[in-house]
Amino acid sequence: FTEILGGSTYCDWITEFDFENNPVTPSNVAMWGRQFITKAKDQSLWYKTPHILAPWGCDFAFQKAELMFDSMDKVVAWVQGNAAINNVNVTYSTLSNYYDALWSYAQTRHVEWPTVNGGDFFPYEVSCWWTGYYTSRTELKGYVRKGEAVSRAAESLYAFGRLLYPLDKSSYDNLYQLRVANGYAQHHDAVTG
Repeated sequence: FTEILGGSTYCDWITEFDFENNPVTPSNVAMWGRQFITKAKDQSLWYKTPHILAPWGCDFAFQKAELMFDSMDKVVAWVQGNAAINNVNVTYSTLSNYYDALWSYAQTRHVEWPTVNGGDFFPYEVSCWWTGYYTSRTELKGYVRKGEAVSRAAESLYAFGRLLYPLDKSSYDNLYQLRVANGYAQHHDAVTG
């Protein structure tokens, strides 16, 4: 997706707007707004329409979600308040709305899209990339299944046990660590091989 989204990584937008360490305030909203506009205009060079996609998220992003969304709301409001001056219009959208706007624009202006000469983006035969997607790390995948089953059983027993016995915090902490470990193991970069 790096080439499709036109950045160095798929996390470009979120990494450039580190609101967790520098939240948007009335004194810095213009700085963040100008940074957003610059990023959007740079990104627009990769697109055939004036509609660009600014993915807002990444792995392990939004540890402070309320702060992140509150800050982005302020940036969006500032950009919209200055839309006429900067010739940038920004809105929150779903992928469905984004693609509807994209196709509508493309049809009225006869924009042509590059096509792939048949085949699939996902190779199922042995090649230099994505090989072993379904077959690699079978032992890890088995551990993930077993770990999830144990985790689910432990959660059920913990919930039932709390009704009958006073359980200390260490029981919950151990269960939480198991949940976190299962979550990391199920992450798309881990379990797929």
